[in-house]
Amino acid sequence: MTQKLSRVLGLGAVAFAIVAALVVLFPAAQTTSAQPLPPNRFFGKATASGQPAAGAAIAALVGGTNCGSATADGSGNYRLDVLSSGERPGCGTDGATVTFTVAGQRASQTGTWKQGEFTPLDLSGAAATATATAPPAATATAPPAATATAPVATATAAPPVATATAVTPVLPRTGTAGGDSGMSWLLLAVAGLAVLGAGSVLAVRRTRS
Repeated sequence: MTQKLSRVLGLGAVAFAIVAALVVLFPAAQTTSAQPLPPNRFFGKATASGQPAAGAAIAALVGGTNCGSATADGSGNYRLDVLSSGERPGCGTDGATVTFTVAGQRASQTGTWKQGEFTPLDLSGAAATATATAPPAATATAPPAATATAPVATATAAPPVATATAVTPVLPRTGTAGGDSGMSWLLLAVAGLAVLGAGSVLAVRRTRS
């Protein structure tokens, strides 16, 4: 009886030890499986147009997803951890291509993501180019064209021109040819009387003198 009891207690102790071990180990195993993959660290020197990109912002992208960022020091040196897909959906998986930007400009170099690796990679980006915006061209507006209005000449009828009618003088008629002869004798008689009168006057004056 005592042996049976001891055997039962021994089996119970073993079972309890197994259950206790499972309880302790299961959360640890769950935590290990849920732990995200470590990032891939890239480091090196960043330049822009051949000059150290001091203080430049550097970003890493995987398929358009921002998976990490860093700021270069005064000499252009940078250190950037690119997250895994377990840390951020869409980010690094083994063999994924990583692209970089330096001060907002696309770097010429790319990297290949590897879990937990330390990857040296120098980056070179183009300097930001200021885009000059030309002012809008001034549009010259021509003033309205002056419309010349020609005065309309009104034809006025000229007053009627007086027509001079030549008047032919008409000599008075002196009668017939016989009348003309009588008149001539009368004139001669008058003239003779005048001569006689003048002679008488001269004779009287001489006598008195």
